Amino acid sequence: MSHCEELSYSASKTPLSSLSSRLLWLANHVPMNSRVVDVGADHALLSLYLVESGISPFVIASEVAEGPLTVAKKNVESRRLQHLIDVRHGDGLCTVAPGEVSVAVLAGMGGSTMLEIFQRSPRVVENLPCLLLQPMSDSGPLRHWLRTVGFVLVDEAVLHEKQRIYELIAASRVSHAANSRADCLVPREDSLSDPLYAPFTASPAWVWFAERFGPLNLRRGDAITRLWVEQEIVSWRRILRSLRSAKEPFKNGREAEFRQKIEVASDWLEQRDRCSDGSVRPDSPAN
Repeated sequence: MSHCEELSYSASKTPLSSLSSRLLWLANHVPMNSRVVDVGADHALLSLYLVESGISPFVIASEVAEGPLTVAKKNVESRRLQHLIDVRHGDGLCTVAPGEVSVAVLAGMGGSTMLEIFQRSPRVVENLPCLLLQPMSDSGPLRHWLRTVGFVLVDEAVLHEKQRIYELIAASRVSHAANSRADCLVPREDSLSDPLYAPFTASPAWVWFAERFGPLNLRRGDAITRLWVEQEIVSWRRILRSLRSAKEPFKNGREAEFRQKIEVASDWLEQRDRCSDGSVRPDSPAN
């Protein structure tokens, strides 16, 4: 059993902090009794929830912005939880020592920003068995990085909250010891690959599609994921129309790129709608 699968939520204590549905999803995927770093902690609401719910015995609330940092400190002090929540001023994982925590939560930032944070603190990431992520953008490159540096997806979700769609990712390291090497954060084609992507390897376009939307999300094929894919198709068609009227040097093959995206996504929608329960079978894209 992987670290992120060891889920155990304590309902015996009523937390004083209320969370949005996306932060609650992340909190409920923190393994019981794990030491956590909450990167970009803002007002430390998630940190407070983890401690007050009895999920985590110690949380580092890491925040780079002075304003939210001040509020976070006040929130923690008002609950007299300074001995359990350490509010630290710094950028990303630079506030954490290697091995100090076993879970990192990063929410409300772009996937490219998350990748920059990981690359700036390689020794910390090497010692992290579990990553809980809520990227606001660029989830495709983020999933690609995860699967090429030795992480597998444990769970994914798509939530519709305040007129916006949010992605959530729980990832666990395949072999913590096997990846403790200097270049462990450099994507390698020969590295351990997440088996969840196996059904989507019929073509590079399908691999891209699975990384963009998440293999678990696509296999489940729930209504929110369907809506999400439909919205992206509308956006891609809009871009394609604008490219058709653009000058040739600007197009630079991008028309074919977006036509392929639309084709793969439309194919997935067709397969999804053929399934009576709304799910897409793991071997569907390969056919």
